[in-house]
Formats: sequence, C-alpha cells, structure tokens
Amino acid sequence: MKHLLTTAFLALMLTGIPLAQAETTPVIGTFVAIEGAAAVNDRVAKIDDAVHLNDKISTGPYARAVILFSDDTELTLSENTSMTVDRYVFDPANPQDNAASYNVLTGAFLYVSGLIAKDKPKNINLKTAYGSIGIRGTAVWGGETTEGYGILVTDGAVTVANKGRSVALSAGEGTTFKNRASRPARAKRWAQDRINRAVKTITLQRPEAARERIKHAKARRKALRDKRQEHRNLRKHMEKPHRRAPMQRHQR
Repeated sequence: MKHLLTTAFLALMLTGIPLAQAETTPVIGTFVAIEGAAAVNDRVAKIDDAVHLNDKISTGPYARAVILFSDDTELTLSENTSMTVDRYVFDPANPQDNAASYNVLTGAFLYVSGLIAKDKPKNINLKTAYGSIGIRGTAVWGGETTEGYGILVTDGAVTVANKGRSVALSAGEGTTFKNRASRPARAKRWAQDRINRAVKTITLQRPEAARERIKHAKARRKALRDKRQEHRNLRKHMEKPHRRAPMQRHQR
C-alpha cells in the first residue's frame, strides 16, 4: 500500500492536478508550447494545461500549439486547426493494450510518434477529413497545399487510405487528395519547395524554448515510469514464494 501511495503521489506531482480529478479525468497529455491563441473545449489554453480524452482542441489565426502525450507522442498544430483524441490507452505495464486514435478535423499538423507506436504501431490511427493514416513509428505532416490536401512522411512510414484505396508512404514521400471524396494519389517524392511550404505551416517562432520544455517533460515522465517499474518489480519479488535453505548436517 505504501508503494502504491508513493506512486500516486509522484504522478500527481508531475501532473499537478487534484487526486479526485485525477481519478475521474485522467490526463493524457499537456500543452508544452502555445504561440497565439489556443483553446480546449472553448476555454483558453495555456502552457502546461492538461489534455483529456475527447477534449476538443483548437487554434486561432497565426497560432501554433504543441501537445506532448503521456507516451511522448508530439503533436504540433498549425493555425485554424481543430482536433479531438477519440481513444487513448497507455500503460507501460501492459503494452498489448495500448492504443490511440487522433482526429484532425481541420488545419495542418505534424505528428511525431511516441512509445505506443514503438510497441503497437497497428493500434494507432490518425484520421483527417480526407482519409485515415496508419502509423508505423514515424513523423508525418498533413494539411492543405496548393496542389490539394497533402500528407508527407518525414521519417518512418505510413499507410494512407480512403475510398477503398491505400497508399504506402516512406520517408520523403507524400500523397495528395484533390477533394474529400477522392482517393489518395500515388506516392511520390515531393519537391523541396513544397516540403518547405508544408514545414512552414507548423514552424514555431521560438522552437528552442519548446524543445527544452519537451526535453524536461520527457525526462520527468521517464523517471516516473522507471519508478513505477521498480515498484512492480519489488511487488513481484515480495509476492514470490521463498524456499528455505536446506539444513546442513554436521559430520562428527
């Protein structure tokens, strides 16, 4: 019991929320950067504010926001973007149950996968108004371009699907939708100018400050995960039956 209370206390120290609230509305992520205006469920969002399951997150004109989820997934939102997290399960002790489903309703984004994608990439789905994206440990951008709605992989690989067609993309490749009713175009490498325009939509004015907050947040979360693992190992050791050492017979 003492170890459980210690773990709970450490969790609350990191999340900064009351125990009663933590039990009813678990935090799945936090804002680590906000430039311009951002909101959660129509309330103004600030750095270090919590994100919960089914929250509606939105950004205003010229805004940027970065959310760091509990498994270290990073999601950067561009201006005039809205999204929800429809499913999120992350338990390092039971990775087979981990899963996440993100729904970007409007706007541009950059998704950088975390621990769930490392253990169970098939359990992650990123939906957009144009199609769904299957994640395989990756960094992927999505948003409007002059050529149509585009999806670009900057690291790893994804599968983009809509209207009965799926397209596999690897690093440096992208696809385009002419409209919401169309199928994704064949994979092809994007010109550098097009890549630069995509990256610009999610570029922060103060990226160094955001990276520093992300670095420290990830370090705190890893320390908490390690502490919890120590407690689990200790409980297993205490619950394991111990055999008595055989008594040695003394020879006369």
